[in-house]
Amino acid sequence: MFRAAINKRLICAAFFPFSSSNGNSDISTLQIYYDKTKDFLIKENGSLTNEAQSVVNTTVAGVGIGFALGGLSKAKSFPAAHKAANQATLYNHKFDAAKEMSNKMALQVIKGGLPYGLKLGFFCFMFSGISTFLYAYRGTFDVLNGTLSGAITGAIYKINMGLKGSIAGCVVGSMLGCLYGTVTSIILYVTGVDMQDLYESSGKFMAARREKIRQNSIEFRKEEDSQLRAWYEQNKKLQSEEVKQEAKA
Repeated sequence: MFRAAINKRLICAAFFPFSSSNGNSDISTLQIYYDKTKDFLIKENGSLTNEAQSVVNTTVAGVGIGFALGGLSKAKSFPAAHKAANQATLYNHKFDAAKEMSNKMALQVIKGGLPYGLKLGFFCFMFSGISTFLYAYRGTFDVLNGTLSGAITGAIYKINMGLKGSIAGCVVGSMLGCLYGTVTSIILYVTGVDMQDLYESSGKFMAARREKIRQNSIEFRKEEDSQLRAWYEQNKKLQSEEVKQEAKA
């Protein structure tokens, strides 16, 4: 049974139930799915697509927000705990005590913010990635996208708690995803904006940012070249003056 279950045709039928049983058709179907996934991630010029860039932006924002929340939760209670634990500690100067507390606080912020930031970033990556992929594959955004994304993300996020935890995460994630999809659909309907417009605006923002960085780097190099040329001319002038003074001497 196990060997039969891992048969290539059965695997293709499980993932792609609308494909025929012909081996060539299975390969062509896999190629179509591969091409769609590639087009979803990378443009022809090698840069990320608007959809993939939105997933990256969401993930980075999730990591940053999670790091800030986790770090602030640790930093909020640390000064009082540090003072209570070091009441009998003698320092050569009050600045030494302040320096030690600031260094330990920075360490606590990193310890508290990094795990929380990674967890929230992973959650945002999974949810936004699945939701965006469903939108790119189905060609539309509706409540079903959010529900499926939340269900899959919740199941994967709680898979370390076993089957019951994964099922509970799937149920909770599907409810939250349904709420997200409903609210987002209402906002898009009221504003008259399509999800593709949001992806394109995000892509234009990142393109403008990259262009601004490129322009700043070009201006910086021009300014640096002009300064180096001015220093070269000044040094050359000083050397010529020294040669003339030596000749007169």
